[in-house]
Amino acid sequence: MSQQTNVSVSTQTICKIGIYFALLVVSSKVAIPIPFYDYISLQTAFIFLVYPILGAKYGSWLTVLYLISGLLGLPTFASGGGLGYIFKTTFGFLIAFTLMPFLAAIVRKGNKLFSHHQFLNTLVSNYICLIMVHLIGFCIQVFYY
Repeated sequence: MSQQTNVSVSTQTICKIGIYFALLVVSSKVAIPIPFYDYISLQTAFIFLVYPILGAKYGSWLTVLYLISGLLGLPTFASGGGLGYIFKTTFGFLIAFTLMPFLAAIVRKGNKLFSHHQFLNTLVSNYICLIMVHLIGFCIQVFYY
């Protein structure tokens, strides 16, 4: 006898995740190579729209799917993909991107100063998360090297 689970994800949510996954891949390809470093890509801007559009739960699914698909070999990252990407200088930022929806949810819920204004609350939480993502990315990068 099998049990049914009540996991219900709307078609609209699945389409948003799929479209946003495609946008992340395309935005990662819009990259500026930097000497003695890897790339600066447009995906950083798109990753900060994940939480306001998809929320913490589905945003986390999206970022984990993005990271796993790139590590499995799909060319989703700025300079390709594969397990060798773990040893690149920007891999710490990809790990921080997977934590970003949770960080944004925590910061946004804890932000009492702009809780009455949704746009300002999102803006302030994104700036705080930008600092956190860079701190996490740099710390992991320093740990590797």
